[in-house]
Amino acid sequence: AQTGQFLSLSESSVKVAEGVSLTAEATMNDVCFTTGLLDTFQINDASASTDLKWQYFGTPSGVWRQYPGQHFEVDGSTCQPYDPRQRPWYVAAATGARKLVLVLDVSASMSNAGRMPLAKSAGVSVLSALTQADWFSV
Repeated sequence: AQTGQFLSLSESSVKVAEGVSLTAEATMNDVCFTTGLLDTFQINDASASTDLKWQYFGTPSGVWRQYPGQHFEVDGSTCQPYDPRQRPWYVAAATGARKLVLVLDVSASMSNAGRMPLAKSAGVSVLSALTQADWFSV
């Protein structure tokens, strides 16, 4: 949380990843489903060591719930784009340890239609999702 922001131990917060439809059935179901986590969050908070500060839950549809609850401003000051599905904690929980070999084609054909920037961007996305448990080679 940013300095001066209020947190609530009696509520959790929910955000939906940028580009995800708020009216999609999966999104609405996940928002409703995750409201039931509040009791678990509070039990964990009460029984945990002082090392536990935040609890997160992400869904495949892009819904993210955090505890303690925090008010997010919609003006962009605290409501930054956030997609839990691209965070290392979510990827590690959803996939487990991975062995990855990244191969980028650098032939002349990659200069057509802006292919190389797209390939580099995809490579960066893959690398940013790696965790300490993953094996990686180029």
